[in-house]
Order: sequence, then structure tokens, then C-alpha cells
Amino acid sequence: MLPRPGDKESLLPFWTTFFEPACPNSQFPSIPYLLVDDSCIGSPCLAVWSQAHQKGTYVPFAGRYTLHIQGPQFCQEDVPSATGIQQRATIPADARSLSFLANISGMIQIKINGQTVRAVPQETFARYTRYAVDVSAHAGLEVDLSFSAVPTPQWPSFVGRLPNQTMFELDDLRFGPEPVQFSDGPGTMTLYPGTAANSWIVDFTGVLEYSGSPGGPWIPAEGLLSPLELVPRSGPEVLFLRARAWP
Repeated sequence: MLPRPGDKESLLPFWTTFFEPACPNSQFPSIPYLLVDDSCIGSPCLAVWSQAHQKGTYVPFAGRYTLHIQGPQFCQEDVPSATGIQQRATIPADARSLSFLANISGMIQIKINGQTVRAVPQETFARYTRYAVDVSAHAGLEVDLSFSAVPTPQWPSFVGRLPNQTMFELDDLRFGPEPVQFSDGPGTMTLYPGTAANSWIVDFTGVLEYSGSPGGPWIPAEGLLSPLELVPRSGPEVLFLRARAWP
């Protein structure tokens, strides 16, 4: 089911969508319109899932709709690509945080006035996690806000488990006077079996870092939020992970 002309605006009021190019010669070209109660398959696209559908995983988190955003696959370092939503709006004068529900696979990018901001897990549920972004520096100001799915880089072979294409569901965005809750003390990390063969889910607090050897060098996994599922791409590999406290 595809929306009629004009329906996109009614399903995403105050938001505009953007679809940057998919990889050249990709078998999954971008779908430059909004799907309703449908799947993106492998293509970069946005889809609205409604309560009326209730099929498989296409079930809203809260209220009547949840937005699914699926980004393009990685091409090369100098080809920017993303799929997402954006709007220009005024942040309430008493707001200290922007919270939202999301189920994320890959690398989500949140920007305020073009600057990437960090989302911090606040509470985890069965199908999604509530994250929060610190907006206290922008309280009372008109800003450009965007959420997008961007492809993760082609990491070195020893970190080939990181997903190549980002997709996430987004729901229940709200400003609030509550500050973002950062975890106290050092970073923590827990591993447990994932949903795919030989995969692992990493549940962490703080900043996740990876390396090809136990002595480093350690590289921060910027843009990857907890929990994160690591799926092997090929062959036996060795990956070292650690979590450190927020700076």
C-alpha cells in the first residue's frame, strides 16, 4: 500500500524526508517515497507501520504509528549517503533532554544544527530502548533537527561483524525538563548470543571501543548505540572490545 499524494505530510507532520543516493549500480535502489505498512526489503527507504497492520515485527511501539528508517549500504568513504527525516523547530525553553524510543541495527546519526549529538540509553524494554539527547544548550532556540540511518564503514576484517546497512524504528519523541542520565563509574559490557548464527549482542554503558589486539590501539565505535548485534561477515576473526566511561 502506497500513500496517495499529500498523505506523506499527514503521516509525518512538520517533518521532511531525505533520500541521499544509494550505491551506484546497487541492486536495491532508493525508494524515494514513503511506504505504509510495507517492507523496504534491501532498499533505502522510510516506512510507517500502523496499528491496523499488526503483521510480524511491523507493530507500533507507542500510539498509532512507528517510523522505520532504512539507510543505504556502504559504498566508499567519499560517497556520503543517508536516509532520514528533518525539521526546523523551536526547542522548549525548559527542555534539557529529547528522548525517543528506537530499535537500532547499525549506525544512527542525530544532528542539531548540523552537529552530531550523542544519544544515551536510558531504559531498555523487550522490543526497543528509550534513548535521550542532551538539548540544554539549545533550550529556547530554533534549530534544525534530523535523524538518519547511515551506512557503517567497511571496517578492517577483524571487525567485520559490524552491520553494513543501518535500519531503525523511531517513535515517541518528546522534550522534557529531565536531564540525560549518564551511567556512573566505568563503562560496562555484557555479551550474550544474538539472533543470527555465530552472532553476539553487546549490551554496554559508556563508550564502546574495538581493536584487533588486546593491547590496542583502541578505536571508539562512534554512532553505535547499545544494545548492538555483531554478525560475522566471513571466516574466523578476532575482535577485542571494551567499554569506558563517558568523557
